[in-house]
Amino acid sequence: MKYLSILFIVLAATFVSCKKEQSGPLSGKWQETKLVINVYNANVVSWDTTYLSPFTRFDYIQFNNNSNCIIGSDFYLSAESGGSSYSKPIQAPAGTSDFNYSASGSVYVLTPTISQPINFAGAYTTDTVSIHGNSLLLHVVNYFGPWVHSTSYLYFTRQ
Repeated sequence: MKYLSILFIVLAATFVSCKKEQSGPLSGKWQETKLVINVYNANVVSWDTTYLSPFTRFDYIQFNNNSNCIIGSDFYLSAESGGSSYSKPIQAPAGTSDFNYSASGSVYVLTPTISQPINFAGAYTTDTVSIHGNSLLLHVVNYFGPWVHSTSYLYFTRQ
C-alpha cells in the first residue's frame, strides 16, 4: 500500500508538470496580406486606397501569451506630391512596435507599451483586433483634430 501511494504522487506530479500551456486564439504570428486606408475630412472621404503588395516577412503581428504583441513593418506611407496619393516604399531596416492587448467583448484592444509623445495637434489613435478563423483584422483609427481622421484596416492570416 505504501508503494501505491508513492506511485500515485509521482503520477500526479507527472501529469501536472506535463500540462501543455493553453494559448489563446490570437497567439502566434500572423502575416499581413492587405492594407486599406481611408482619410476623412469633415466626414467626407478625401483619399482611399488598398494595398495588396508589397508585403514581406517583416509585415506581421505577433501575439505572445503574456498579453504583449509586436507589430512589424518594413514599409512606411509617404505622401506623393500634391498629397493626392501615398506610396509604400520599403524601409530598411524593418521597424517594430510593442503593444499590450486585452479582450473587450468580441474584440481585443491594443495599447502601446510606452507612453506616446504629446501631439499638440491633438492626434490620438484607437486600435482593435478581431479574429475570424485563420484571418485577423487590425482596425486603426487616427484622429488628427475635430474634422480629420483616418481609418486603416490591416488584414493578416495565421502563419
